[in-house]
Amino acid sequence: MEPLPLSDGDRDDNVLFENKCLNQEFGDGVAMLCHSKYASLPKTGKPRKGLEWTMLSAILFRRESTSEMKVVSLATGSKCIGMKRMSCRGDILNDSHAEVLARRGFLRYLYHQVSAC
Repeated sequence: MEPLPLSDGDRDDNVLFENKCLNQEFGDGVAMLCHSKYASLPKTGKPRKGLEWTMLSAILFRRESTSEMKVVSLATGSKCIGMKRMSCRGDILNDSHAEVLARRGFLRYLYHQVSAC
């Protein structure tokens, strides 16, 4: 007996399911790579296990031809210094949230790549 042909709706459902699985695998790979990089860093400044926590943000480079990925910037943090201590002179880091620090690290990575050309 031949299988019934798929309707357009069934095809869409299959594509969505396949994409969801691929996205899940990709997301798991990103998370594992970021966690592995974080775990490889020295203990200094990390939260105490079971007592403290922090936010982690990372930016990865993915080579599409090989699907190779590497962490190019990783940061942790969840603090801002507050209005009283902010400086207009640029001599104090005002925002130490993980995503802000990861972005700063990524910009530094990009500047290094451009200067190497």
